[in-house]
Amino acid sequence: MIVEYHRPETLQAALELLSRKNPRTLPLGGGTHLSHYRGEPIAVVDLHNLGLGKVERTGNSLKIGAAATLQDVVNFEDTPSMFKELVRFETNYNLRQSATAAGTLVSGDGKSPFICGLLALDAFLVLEPGGKEVTVENWLGNRSENRAIALITTLVIPLDTVLKYDFVGRSPVDIPIVSVTIGKWTSGRTRVVIGGFGAYPVLAMDGTDLSKVDYSIKNACSQLHPTNNSEYILEIAKTLAGRLVGK
Repeated sequence: MIVEYHRPETLQAALELLSRKNPRTLPLGGGTHLSHYRGEPIAVVDLHNLGLGKVERTGNSLKIGAAATLQDVVNFEDTPSMFKELVRFETNYNLRQSATAAGTLVSGDGKSPFICGLLALDAFLVLEPGGKEVTVENWLGNRSENRAIALITTLVIPLDTVLKYDFVGRSPVDIPIVSVTIGKWTSGRTRVVIGGFGAYPVLAMDGTDLSKVDYSIKNACSQLHPTNNSEYILEIAKTLAGRLVGK
């Protein structure tokens, strides 16, 4: 239950509110997740007056404000076309107009195409207080704790990469049962991400030797519990990765 609502005018005021222990205080972006919250009493801090809703290009990087909506990301002309597709896969048009970039990262699970794209591109986050930069990969590794001690203000993805995505679902518009996302740099560096299960997608490979893709996927899938259809996921992931690497 939400017991307090705040809409501060400065980042410092927002950080002071979010640092409180009682009541537990959480950032509020689009509200698509918190609007369904039914747990312990909490306070929320609305981020809309803090200037965190911009999407802009700086050199070879795309900077996405934490409070920018998913549809803002789709509408921005310099957003890579495949990343736009992943955002469209994430949810429908109506929800994209309210769901925010940071909120989707915080609440998304292993099926999230948006998070798959961020991982494959080795995106990083800017956190306050302190303006600390941390990769999405490292942030996800301890997501529940990280979201409690720092506020995401910006998501940053590189624009000098090629992004590829494929998935198997019950239908072409359904959420993925298994997905593979690949980010590739001109240097040959390749990141392979498997999605479709778990708390968040899994980074299977980050390297230049494409002959190790199958081995890397097998190693990543070995971490699955047997009841998660690990053999099926492994075979589908290997097939999808083979298609993408061969393109």
